Amino acid sequence: MGSGPGGGHYRCRPLGGDNLFTAVRFSIAMDRVEKVKDSQSAVDAQALLAQASRVRDSLKRIATMQRHATLIRSSADAVSDEASNLRTEVCDALRVVEESLATLRQAEAACLPSPSTI
Repeated sequence: MGSGPGGGHYRCRPLGGDNLFTAVRFSIAMDRVEKVKDSQSAVDAQALLAQASRVRDSLKRIATMQRHATLIRSSADAVSDEASNLRTEVCDALRVVEESLATLRQAEAACLPSPSTI
């Protein structure tokens, strides 16, 4: 959690949340770190900058993970589409087999003598 105006705290939003919110918080924090660093305050600006670097690195990792997740979803969609196409192909082939068998049965039935002629 981070401190907000008036001593309040902000919770980080979950992944997939509002990236703009995080970007604004980061920008405000960096601006404050620069002001603290310039004022020679008792705050350890180097420690704060190290945390800022940690945030940047983590955001890059999140972006990489999201990119990979997008690729996985895209690949899964392609596999699903291919399976659907194969299902359609199987059904079409079975329909042709069944129609051919039905035609063959009808032809055989037409060639057989009727029971009354035997």
